[in-house]
Amino acid sequence: MTPIRDTLIREEHGAVLLITAVAMLGFVLLAGFVIDTANWFEHQRHLQAQADAGALAGATRFDECEGNQTTANSDIVTTAHVYAGDPNSTYSPANTTIGNTQVSGDRNIVVRVNSQRYGSSGVDNTETAPSPGGAPCTAGYVDVKATDSNIPWFLFPGVVPSINTHARVSSFQLSTLSGSLPLAVEDVNPYAAAAIFVNEDSSNAVLATSLLTPGSAQTLNGQGLVTWSGSTSVSIPSCATNPCTSHTGVVVALCTNKRLCPRATSSGWLGGSVGSICSQLFVTCQMSNGTGLELVQGYRSSGTGSATAPILRSVTLTRGACNDDSAPYFLLNAGCKVNEQAQVDFGITGNPALSVRNGGLGATVSVGGCTLTYSSSSGTTSTWVEGSNCPTVSSGAGQDALNLIWSTTAGGSHTVTDVARPFANDGADDDQSYPVAYMQLTQGSSCTGTNGNSLPFGAATVCVGVGLTGNIQNAASKSDPTRLLKFIGGSRTGAIDCGGGTGADALRDSIAHGCTDAVTLNDGTHGPCDVGPTRQGMNERFHPGATCPANAWTTLPAATAPSFGVGDPRLVPLIITLPGAIAGSSVPVTDYGEFYVTGWDGAPSDCNGINEAPPPGAGNGTIWGHFVKYIGSFPTSIGGTGCDFSITTLAPCITVMTD
Repeated sequence: MTPIRDTLIREEHGAVLLITAVAMLGFVLLAGFVIDTANWFEHQRHLQAQADAGALAGATRFDECEGNQTTANSDIVTTAHVYAGDPNSTYSPANTTIGNTQVSGDRNIVVRVNSQRYGSSGVDNTETAPSPGGAPCTAGYVDVKATDSNIPWFLFPGVVPSINTHARVSSFQLSTLSGSLPLAVEDVNPYAAAAIFVNEDSSNAVLATSLLTPGSAQTLNGQGLVTWSGSTSVSIPSCATNPCTSHTGVVVALCTNKRLCPRATSSGWLGGSVGSICSQLFVTCQMSNGTGLELVQGYRSSGTGSATAPILRSVTLTRGACNDDSAPYFLLNAGCKVNEQAQVDFGITGNPALSVRNGGLGATVSVGGCTLTYSSSSGTTSTWVEGSNCPTVSSGAGQDALNLIWSTTAGGSHTVTDVARPFANDGADDDQSYPVAYMQLTQGSSCTGTNGNSLPFGAATVCVGVGLTGNIQNAASKSDPTRLLKFIGGSRTGAIDCGGGTGADALRDSIAHGCTDAVTLNDGTHGPCDVGPTRQGMNERFHPGATCPANAWTTLPAATAPSFGVGDPRLVPLIITLPGAIAGSSVPVTDYGEFYVTGWDGAPSDCNGINEAPPPGAGNGTIWGHFVKYIGSFPTSIGGTGCDFSITTLAPCITVMTD
């Protein structure tokens, strides 16, 4: 007989039920895990899309950083919150339209912009790493952190209490550009500038160099010019013969090579001879006939002259009838008379112009064909001032070297060459010295002393002031003057070969569709692009679909920096190059600019009243409009350093999803 205990132990009834119950529990747990995992992924993916949308939308307002950055930061942050689906009452009204709410309308979302932390403990605009951090216009990026802390779990509530997602869109200066117009524009925007003092009597040996410091824009000689100035000590060479004068030339050097002169205080590029300085890549020197753009006449200040061997002292020019701010030695707008003054030591204390019978020497003095009149004496040095028949300094003459002729009854007549050398430009085009449209030398380091073009032999402190024209600037407002650009000769713009087609259609196609060859900024280490033929195809570019595009310039607010939406066909990137490069065989790419085209030559009649009226000088092969600071999309282009949002910085910026 089997014991009851053994029977119960061996009984198998109900085993299947137990196994089934355990299996069902496993299936339920597995199903819960799958459902909860899928639910987490769905919420995480959608929250990531919200963060991406917020960062991308906020970045579309980076262009506002050109103006009031406090307002711009507020607009960027608000836009990022709205498009990220922040349910906060400040931002949620727009969510109904935008449709960026979390799955199932979950409103337990916290969005933070440029914050150090996620969730409710985070605060907008407080991020400090990576530098510089802070608000978007300071940091150069829109960083969105989104947190969802109300995930509906099926079986495992609280296992993952919240979801965090992150997105960042940064803005960078363009370093490589695709799709530009095949048009290069010369810009005068050197990193550094200097005055080089050379001994013109000794093969232009360098006597001294002086870095110039950039100043503010001023109206000088009737032009809006960017000023540079500086002073240095220089030893004015002496002469071995008598009478004589020494010749110290002043050359203006501009450096646009970022490797050589990354800043205005860089001086390493100024070593060696004037030839070696001026032959460096992206260094341009303004001189005339191989000598200085300005001349310092050196003279002997000691000793006593005689009737047969007078000592020439100073020879100075005065403004006369010339109205330029830099008259009389640098004339942008010449065609006027300057006055002259000379000091000569004839060895007597009286009036040397008197006849010998009357105690004089029968002396005469003339400068540049202008007969001077005796004025006064100090010791044995007599002063002679402007008289009659003074010649006009002709416009466009360049260097106008003036000779001094002296004569006495006993000594005869003798000529001293190049005692003064005014420089006569040809007006606003300043072709004789472009881009220098103003230049002045003064004595003393304060730049407020008397004229510095006539100095005694030996040590002297000379201040050099220069005004540069041609600097491209972005429009600060709707009232910015219209800029005229040309595809063919006669200006400092020109067509270049940058891909886009072959043969006769190459330029037309590259204008219509943009350059196919990407161009890269040249900091002084790369080769330039080649100059190409003239223009065609502007209607195909600026008149897409045979319809004249709207001209947003006419609807801009009057007092704010211009801002444009993505896709406006009138916005085109341009290549910026060095002064004088268009006339050469190669064009170095030193920067990029964004140009808003408001009109072009040969536009169809349906653009009448939409395009701006042609400015003076418009004609065959021209476009006109305004340079603008643009921050947005540049397909297939590459960014470099962080964007400089200042309107004074020419280069456009590209926005890129970086995280």
